[in-house]
Amino acid sequence: MLAAGVIALNYSSPLRLFRNVPGSLNLHRGQSISLPLGLPSGWLTIENEGDELLRFSQAATTGDAVFTADALDIYPEVCGQTALTLTLFGIIPIKNVSVHVFPEMTLVPGGQPIGVSLYTEGILVVGISDLMTEDGTTRRPAQDAGLQPGDIILEAEGKPLTDAKSLSEIIQGCAGAPVQLTVRRGDRTLGLSITAIRDGQDSIYRMGMWVRDSSAGVGTLTFYDAAHGTYGALGHAIKDMDTDTVLDVREGTIQYSNIIDIQQGVRGTPGELRGIFFSGDVTIGNINLNTPFGLFGDAVEPITNPLYPEPIPVASHSEVHIGPATLLTTIDSDGIREYSCKIVRVFSQDRPAIKSMVIEIDDPELLAKTGGIVQGMSGSPIIQDGKLAGAITHVFINDPTKGHAVFVEWMLMQSIPDE
Repeated sequence: MLAAGVIALNYSSPLRLFRNVPGSLNLHRGQSISLPLGLPSGWLTIENEGDELLRFSQAATTGDAVFTADALDIYPEVCGQTALTLTLFGIIPIKNVSVHVFPEMTLVPGGQPIGVSLYTEGILVVGISDLMTEDGTTRRPAQDAGLQPGDIILEAEGKPLTDAKSLSEIIQGCAGAPVQLTVRRGDRTLGLSITAIRDGQDSIYRMGMWVRDSSAGVGTLTFYDAAHGTYGALGHAIKDMDTDTVLDVREGTIQYSNIIDIQQGVRGTPGELRGIFFSGDVTIGNINLNTPFGLFGDAVEPITNPLYPEPIPVASHSEVHIGPATLLTTIDSDGIREYSCKIVRVFSQDRPAIKSMVIEIDDPELLAKTGGIVQGMSGSPIIQDGKLAGAITHVFINDPTKGHAVFVEWMLMQSIPDE
């Protein structure tokens, strides 16, 4: 009977509601949020450590707690944070909620196609290869020294490496003597010694590895932050296609791109926007960060959107909900267009995560042209209730009408500089 009672309590409606109450809330000044607590009025006590930042009320009939954020003038930028403690009958603490209060943010939505040129910090090892020596034997000096695909070579003989050519020059200069390398592997930094051998085919000294020092591709701009002169794009990291390693940025730029063709997405095969850009094209901004939440950097000049000439508010993750929304993207020479979509699932997240919601394309015109979400649309901004809510990140391979999106709030946490 005790076990049955515990199970019944665990699956009871109030406890299920409590589990859905996040451990952390981000609120803008003046914003309200309703959290269903499912308890009769008087059962629950809410203690607030920051009365000057937050006031709350509890509906007498539904048990919903309604939080309203109020900012003081002493917090002109970041308003502050407080903590709420939810207790049963004022005795038993059952939930702690950390609340961060921010000024309302506004951003210019994106939707422009961009070309990305990125140069890595160090040189990425993408593969290990065999070498045929001059006497006909097969050797693997890189593998024998412990080098692995995904390693990033930062220095050779104490000299920082800027590209693959600089490493090759050092290898030839050592002429078969051991070369001391500084290598980053995940969170560790290693020192390795590799002795290059003379290739039997062309008599050039090699280590037996394939490396990469740059990457290029197309995507979509998500937002421009006029207050800080920064931008966010893609909604996901640029990774090496061979090792799935997130590329560390040494330098890079984003430029305006032209969409020249569309490959429709079908079940089992993702579609693609085929874009083109050249080194002499107009530069939008510099790349400072390549993170799991997208590309971020400084804009060269203000970025405008003809559909949204004025910045719009940012939706906090707690405001995004299941229901209709719109999507800004570019699929042809007509420029940015706004298409209808639906948010069909929202994940409860207390901290940044790359898969925040699931969206479904329902716009007939977009479906007819692309089949749904296609590669190159990553970063396309999602607008709900007049606020910038998120950005597309991935398409479902088995259903190209659906895909994942990230809360734009998580992207902002990466892009706003410390002040």
